[in-house]
Amino acid sequence: YLHRLLLTVGGWAAFVARLDWDNELAGGRDGKLIEFLCVLLCWESCLLQCMGHHQLEPEWNNALATLSQVRGRDGVNHLLSQKHILQEAFDHSVQQEIVNKFQARANTSATTKSESSVQAIFCIDVRSEIFRRHLECVDNTVETLGFAGFFAFPIKYIPLGHELGESQCPVLLSTGPTILEEIPNPTSNRQAVSRRLVHHQVQQIWKSFKSGAVTCFSFVSPIGLSYLPKLISDSFGLTRPVPHPDKAGLTTAHVRMKSVSLETKNHNHEMTGISIDQQIQMAKNALKAMSLTEDFARLVLIVGHGSSMVNNPHATGYDCGACGGHTGEANAKVAAAVLNSREVRSGLLKENIFIPFETVFLACLHNTTTDEVTIYNETDVPLERKDELDQLKQSLTLAGRASRAERLKRLNPGEVSNIDNAIVERSKDWSQTRPEWGLAACAAFVVAPREFTRGIDFGGGSFLHSYDWTKDHHFSVLELIMTAPMVVTSWINLQYY
Repeated sequence: YLHRLLLTVGGWAAFVARLDWDNELAGGRDGKLIEFLCVLLCWESCLLQCMGHHQLEPEWNNALATLSQVRGRDGVNHLLSQKHILQEAFDHSVQQEIVNKFQARANTSATTKSESSVQAIFCIDVRSEIFRRHLECVDNTVETLGFAGFFAFPIKYIPLGHELGESQCPVLLSTGPTILEEIPNPTSNRQAVSRRLVHHQVQQIWKSFKSGAVTCFSFVSPIGLSYLPKLISDSFGLTRPVPHPDKAGLTTAHVRMKSVSLETKNHNHEMTGISIDQQIQMAKNALKAMSLTEDFARLVLIVGHGSSMVNNPHATGYDCGACGGHTGEANAKVAAAVLNSREVRSGLLKENIFIPFETVFLACLHNTTTDEVTIYNETDVPLERKDELDQLKQSLTLAGRASRAERLKRLNPGEVSNIDNAIVERSKDWSQTRPEWGLAACAAFVVAPREFTRGIDFGGGSFLHSYDWTKDHHFSVLELIMTAPMVVTSWINLQYY
């Protein structure tokens, strides 16, 4: 009864429940939902007293009797019971298929860490499983790992030109330090911020003009025809109906120069940046949680993920859930910047974690709609190692092509002459309601070292989290995995259930 009472005003009940959730995350207490329920109960009591209808009590008693009969009667809904049996049988069959894949896997196909020239840390997202498998297939010197896409850097991120930022971490965790996006050159940074602000103001004025009660009529008639070229270019995927939020109001040069600032400073009455001591602690926690404390490769990719589409009301549902519904770009950039710091590496030596001098961490973003990978800090790789970087780019390109070919079969687009173009066109087609739907296949969550899953084709249906129990002496890492990532993967699975 109390639950149904809350659902009569579901929006407000959910809002109050969110307040309790945020309070508990910050170390406070809940109770607002109980207070809200008390208010609703008081109104119910008042309504009951005011009605005073003679049929009210008999109706209430009948409802109670019906409810008790439903609870005590077996097989109330025979059809539903049959469906439960079929669903359980289906779940068991899928589980057995996965078990058979493990049993049939040949241990000789594993590549040890010492043989790897490149390590790539992907999000545990099921869409990464496809790309990881093909990347290891086209280049056997690459070892992939899986970790929650915020990479143990729970930050609040303020984009260039913005006053406020948003949390880039799982909703189960409290937000950590605030990070400011900026351009290293102060002059260029001021120009970019000014340009972006002006662009935003102009867009707001133009939007008000288009939707105004009076101006909308004049807009549709004489000005509307001027939109014809854009309607055509948008329809053929030559332009985007709306600008990409990361590039809106910025020149191409400014987009390329954007980076994260770890320097502690004051922004809009808020402290931003991460102190060196905190950087060392966060780096230690991240590497231990990843089971990556030794045998570092020469190139280590930190690959966040995001999705690009122009027609989907649930777009954030395709971005990184571990990053609060945003792309993992910011977290990857912060993680790479911290782990490339010489001061941080010196501090990690005291924690018995040695990162070789030649190891370079690269911040990347995997576009799960197009299976393209962008590397943001290529300049951190010395010029004399250009061949290594070129080989890596080639491997990423080949893995992307293979991943697109596999995914296109599930999308059933019919006969296509160019697979790459077909996938990219879907991401830019504003009539396309299903640009990927890759998460809908999720069915399993594997927590194990990569050598146990390497070579197994999960068909984009399994979350893959790297974990080495021999390095987890008190099983605190396993506890963290089971109380955070595993909970989120269950949520995602139930979302499509």
